Amino acid sequence: MIKLQPLRIPTGWEMQYNNGFFEIDPSETVPKEDRWYFFKEDMLQLVNVDNNLLLDMGFYPEGDMDKGEYYIRLYEGNCAGELLDELITNERMKAVDFIEDKLDIHGIYNS
Repeated sequence: MIKLQPLRIPTGWEMQYNNGFFEIDPSETVPKEDRWYFFKEDMLQLVNVDNNLLLDMGFYPEGDMDKGEYYIRLYEGNCAGELLDELITNERMKAVDFIEDKLDIHGIYNS
């Protein structure tokens, strides 16, 4: 059984959805019929109402283990707002580091 990827989420952030950011890397062998389940376009979304921020994550192209990558974007407001930062990577741990860094806008973990 593959578990959801643990994330350190500071106070102030709310999980809008976690539709499956799992502890599995795109480089691992995944049966073709299961790839869409682990690597999909809508994976994770978090919002910080106080700071008017939204973090959105997906895997594009969905289920494509050869060409696919995690797309993680930080917006002001919502997905139609200003793009503040983004990471495109096929490495799960780089994605985790980026997410935790962007959520830590007040330096909670780095103080």
